[in-house]
Amino acid sequence: MPAQVLFVPEEILFKACPISQITKSQSYIFLPPSDPTAPTWSEPTKCIWLPHYSEAKFLLEKYLNDLTHVHHVIHIPSVWQLLEDIYYQLGSANQNVANLGPDKVALVLAMLTSAIHSQDIPTANSQAIILTTSTLSVLDHCKSSGPGSLEEIQAMIILSFVVSHLEGLSRRFWSLFSEAITMARSLGLHLVDDDKRKLLKSLPAQDSVKAEIGRRVWWYLVASDWFVPPFHVVRQLSGADLT
Repeated sequence: MPAQVLFVPEEILFKACPISQITKSQSYIFLPPSDPTAPTWSEPTKCIWLPHYSEAKFLLEKYLNDLTHVHHVIHIPSVWQLLEDIYYQLGSANQNVANLGPDKVALVLAMLTSAIHSQDIPTANSQAIILTTSTLSVLDHCKSSGPGSLEEIQAMIILSFVVSHLEGLSRRFWSLFSEAITMARSLGLHLVDDDKRKLLKSLPAQDSVKAEIGRRVWWYLVASDWFVPPFHVVRQLSGADLT
């Protein structure tokens, strides 16, 4: 039985602006009421700002060339198509980016954030902090809008890497990392190549691209969990958790 969504997620809006303006852009904006008879005042709407399309393409290229090998948890043709889909929706009259799924926007934002943070420019840190906060907001929105997804886990992996460089192995880092492990198990990623996979009808075919990305995501989390704890905490995964 699918999990019931008890809380209505906060409305969220996606917009694009020059990356140099992201640190100065408003986090909340007031939208005109859809009903002309409604009062002129309204609740502010959370606004997530993405870089302009040309800047996003440049940053995604940088991420794929310089950083994806660190995690190796994405399918390159898929994320290029995802970027095109998001900016097509941003440019449309309806601006229905949210229809693509906030988890997919979170994944793209995480990659762009990682690319920005890796740049050797004076504004890289401040821009990375703003985009990290925006990605965290989108991931938080995902929690109230439906079940977990592979894209959410990918976003958490990439963003936790950025957070570890900004803050060290902080509470925020461990929150992202722990949630990624929990969600991966709930999606059955540890069973992609197991005989028990037949118990989870949601798992993709073993020879599919999605299954391969699921493998990479799961074993990245396992390897990271086994490597990092000696410096901080007890392992979250044991051998028994792998089956």
